[in-house]
Amino acid sequence: MILSRQADYGIRVMIDVARFGGSEPVTTRDIAERQQIPTAFLHKTVTQLSKAQLLSARRGAGGGLTLQRSADLISVLHIVEAIEGPLSLMDCTMNGNPCERSDHCAVHDLLEETTHELSARLNATSLAELLTKQIAADAKAKRRRKSIVQINAR
Repeated sequence: MILSRQADYGIRVMIDVARFGGSEPVTTRDIAERQQIPTAFLHKTVTQLSKAQLLSARRGAGGGLTLQRSADLISVLHIVEAIEGPLSLMDCTMNGNPCERSDHCAVHDLLEETTHELSARLNATSLAELLTKQIAADAKAKRRRKSIVQINAR
């Protein structure tokens, strides 16, 4: 299973809004620039995140995006499912859509268990945790770039 590019964008948008959306809304222009997301994709992604009640969008002067609830109350699963729909590795593992072999199929059981484990892991990881990891990763990358510049300056 590969998450779509749009799911990746959705996670990045949510991290960006959590990081830069203090007392003022974050503009889509700023998000697009920082996250290098094409505007058309960004608008589609924001629409889906808003429909899922993860983001609030306000138009006009002083408008932008804000989180609808605290970053520690939003899980990665919430974000992924807002973009991708219910998480499932195969159609036959989706709740309410069992195939005729599901009661005697080892593959079904394995994929259903794996889907539950993945869902639990994504649900246990909050947007706040991702933000903390992103800030640390950005700091590490900045230190690395600085040391490369210093080495090249010699």
